[in-house]
Amino acid sequence: MRLFQEAYFLIEPKDDLRRRLAGLVEYGMLNRDDADVLKETVLLSYHDQDDVLPQQGEGGEQSSALPQKEALNDPTLIESKVKLLYLAKIRQFKPWCNDAEAVALLGSALLSTAVFDSCWTVRRLSVDHVERLNPVLKGMSDQVDCADDDRLHQWLTAI
Repeated sequence: MRLFQEAYFLIEPKDDLRRRLAGLVEYGMLNRDDADVLKETVLLSYHDQDDVLPQQGEGGEQSSALPQKEALNDPTLIESKVKLLYLAKIRQFKPWCNDAEAVALLGSALLSTAVFDSCWTVRRLSVDHVERLNPVLKGMSDQVDCADDDRLHQWLTAI
């Protein structure tokens, strides 16, 4: 049985991009709403079961030149995929779907990790499902002070 990988990535604009966008808005070269789209912090989820695998060659054999599923799940490669997917998300909207506008703003009409890295940062967030922590908190319930919140006390008693 194979466990599917789930990861979350926080994408944030760099200060240089924020300054560049503010200047473009100030001089009327970009409207504020478009600038705000690029300045917002975004959380993207990645699920490897949604990933596209390379096609198999003749006879059902995978070409040795194509990466195996395990290689496709390398953390560095996953981060690169997220960067390219985010740029594609940005480029689908006006005004950035136009190559000239993309070059003016991003320095390139190409989608690349270098272009992403020049404008944004990405952090992989670890995910801990809270339901797994319920027994831990239950074991410490004598140390929890929730006297001023009946709903919280009821929840603690129920877990």
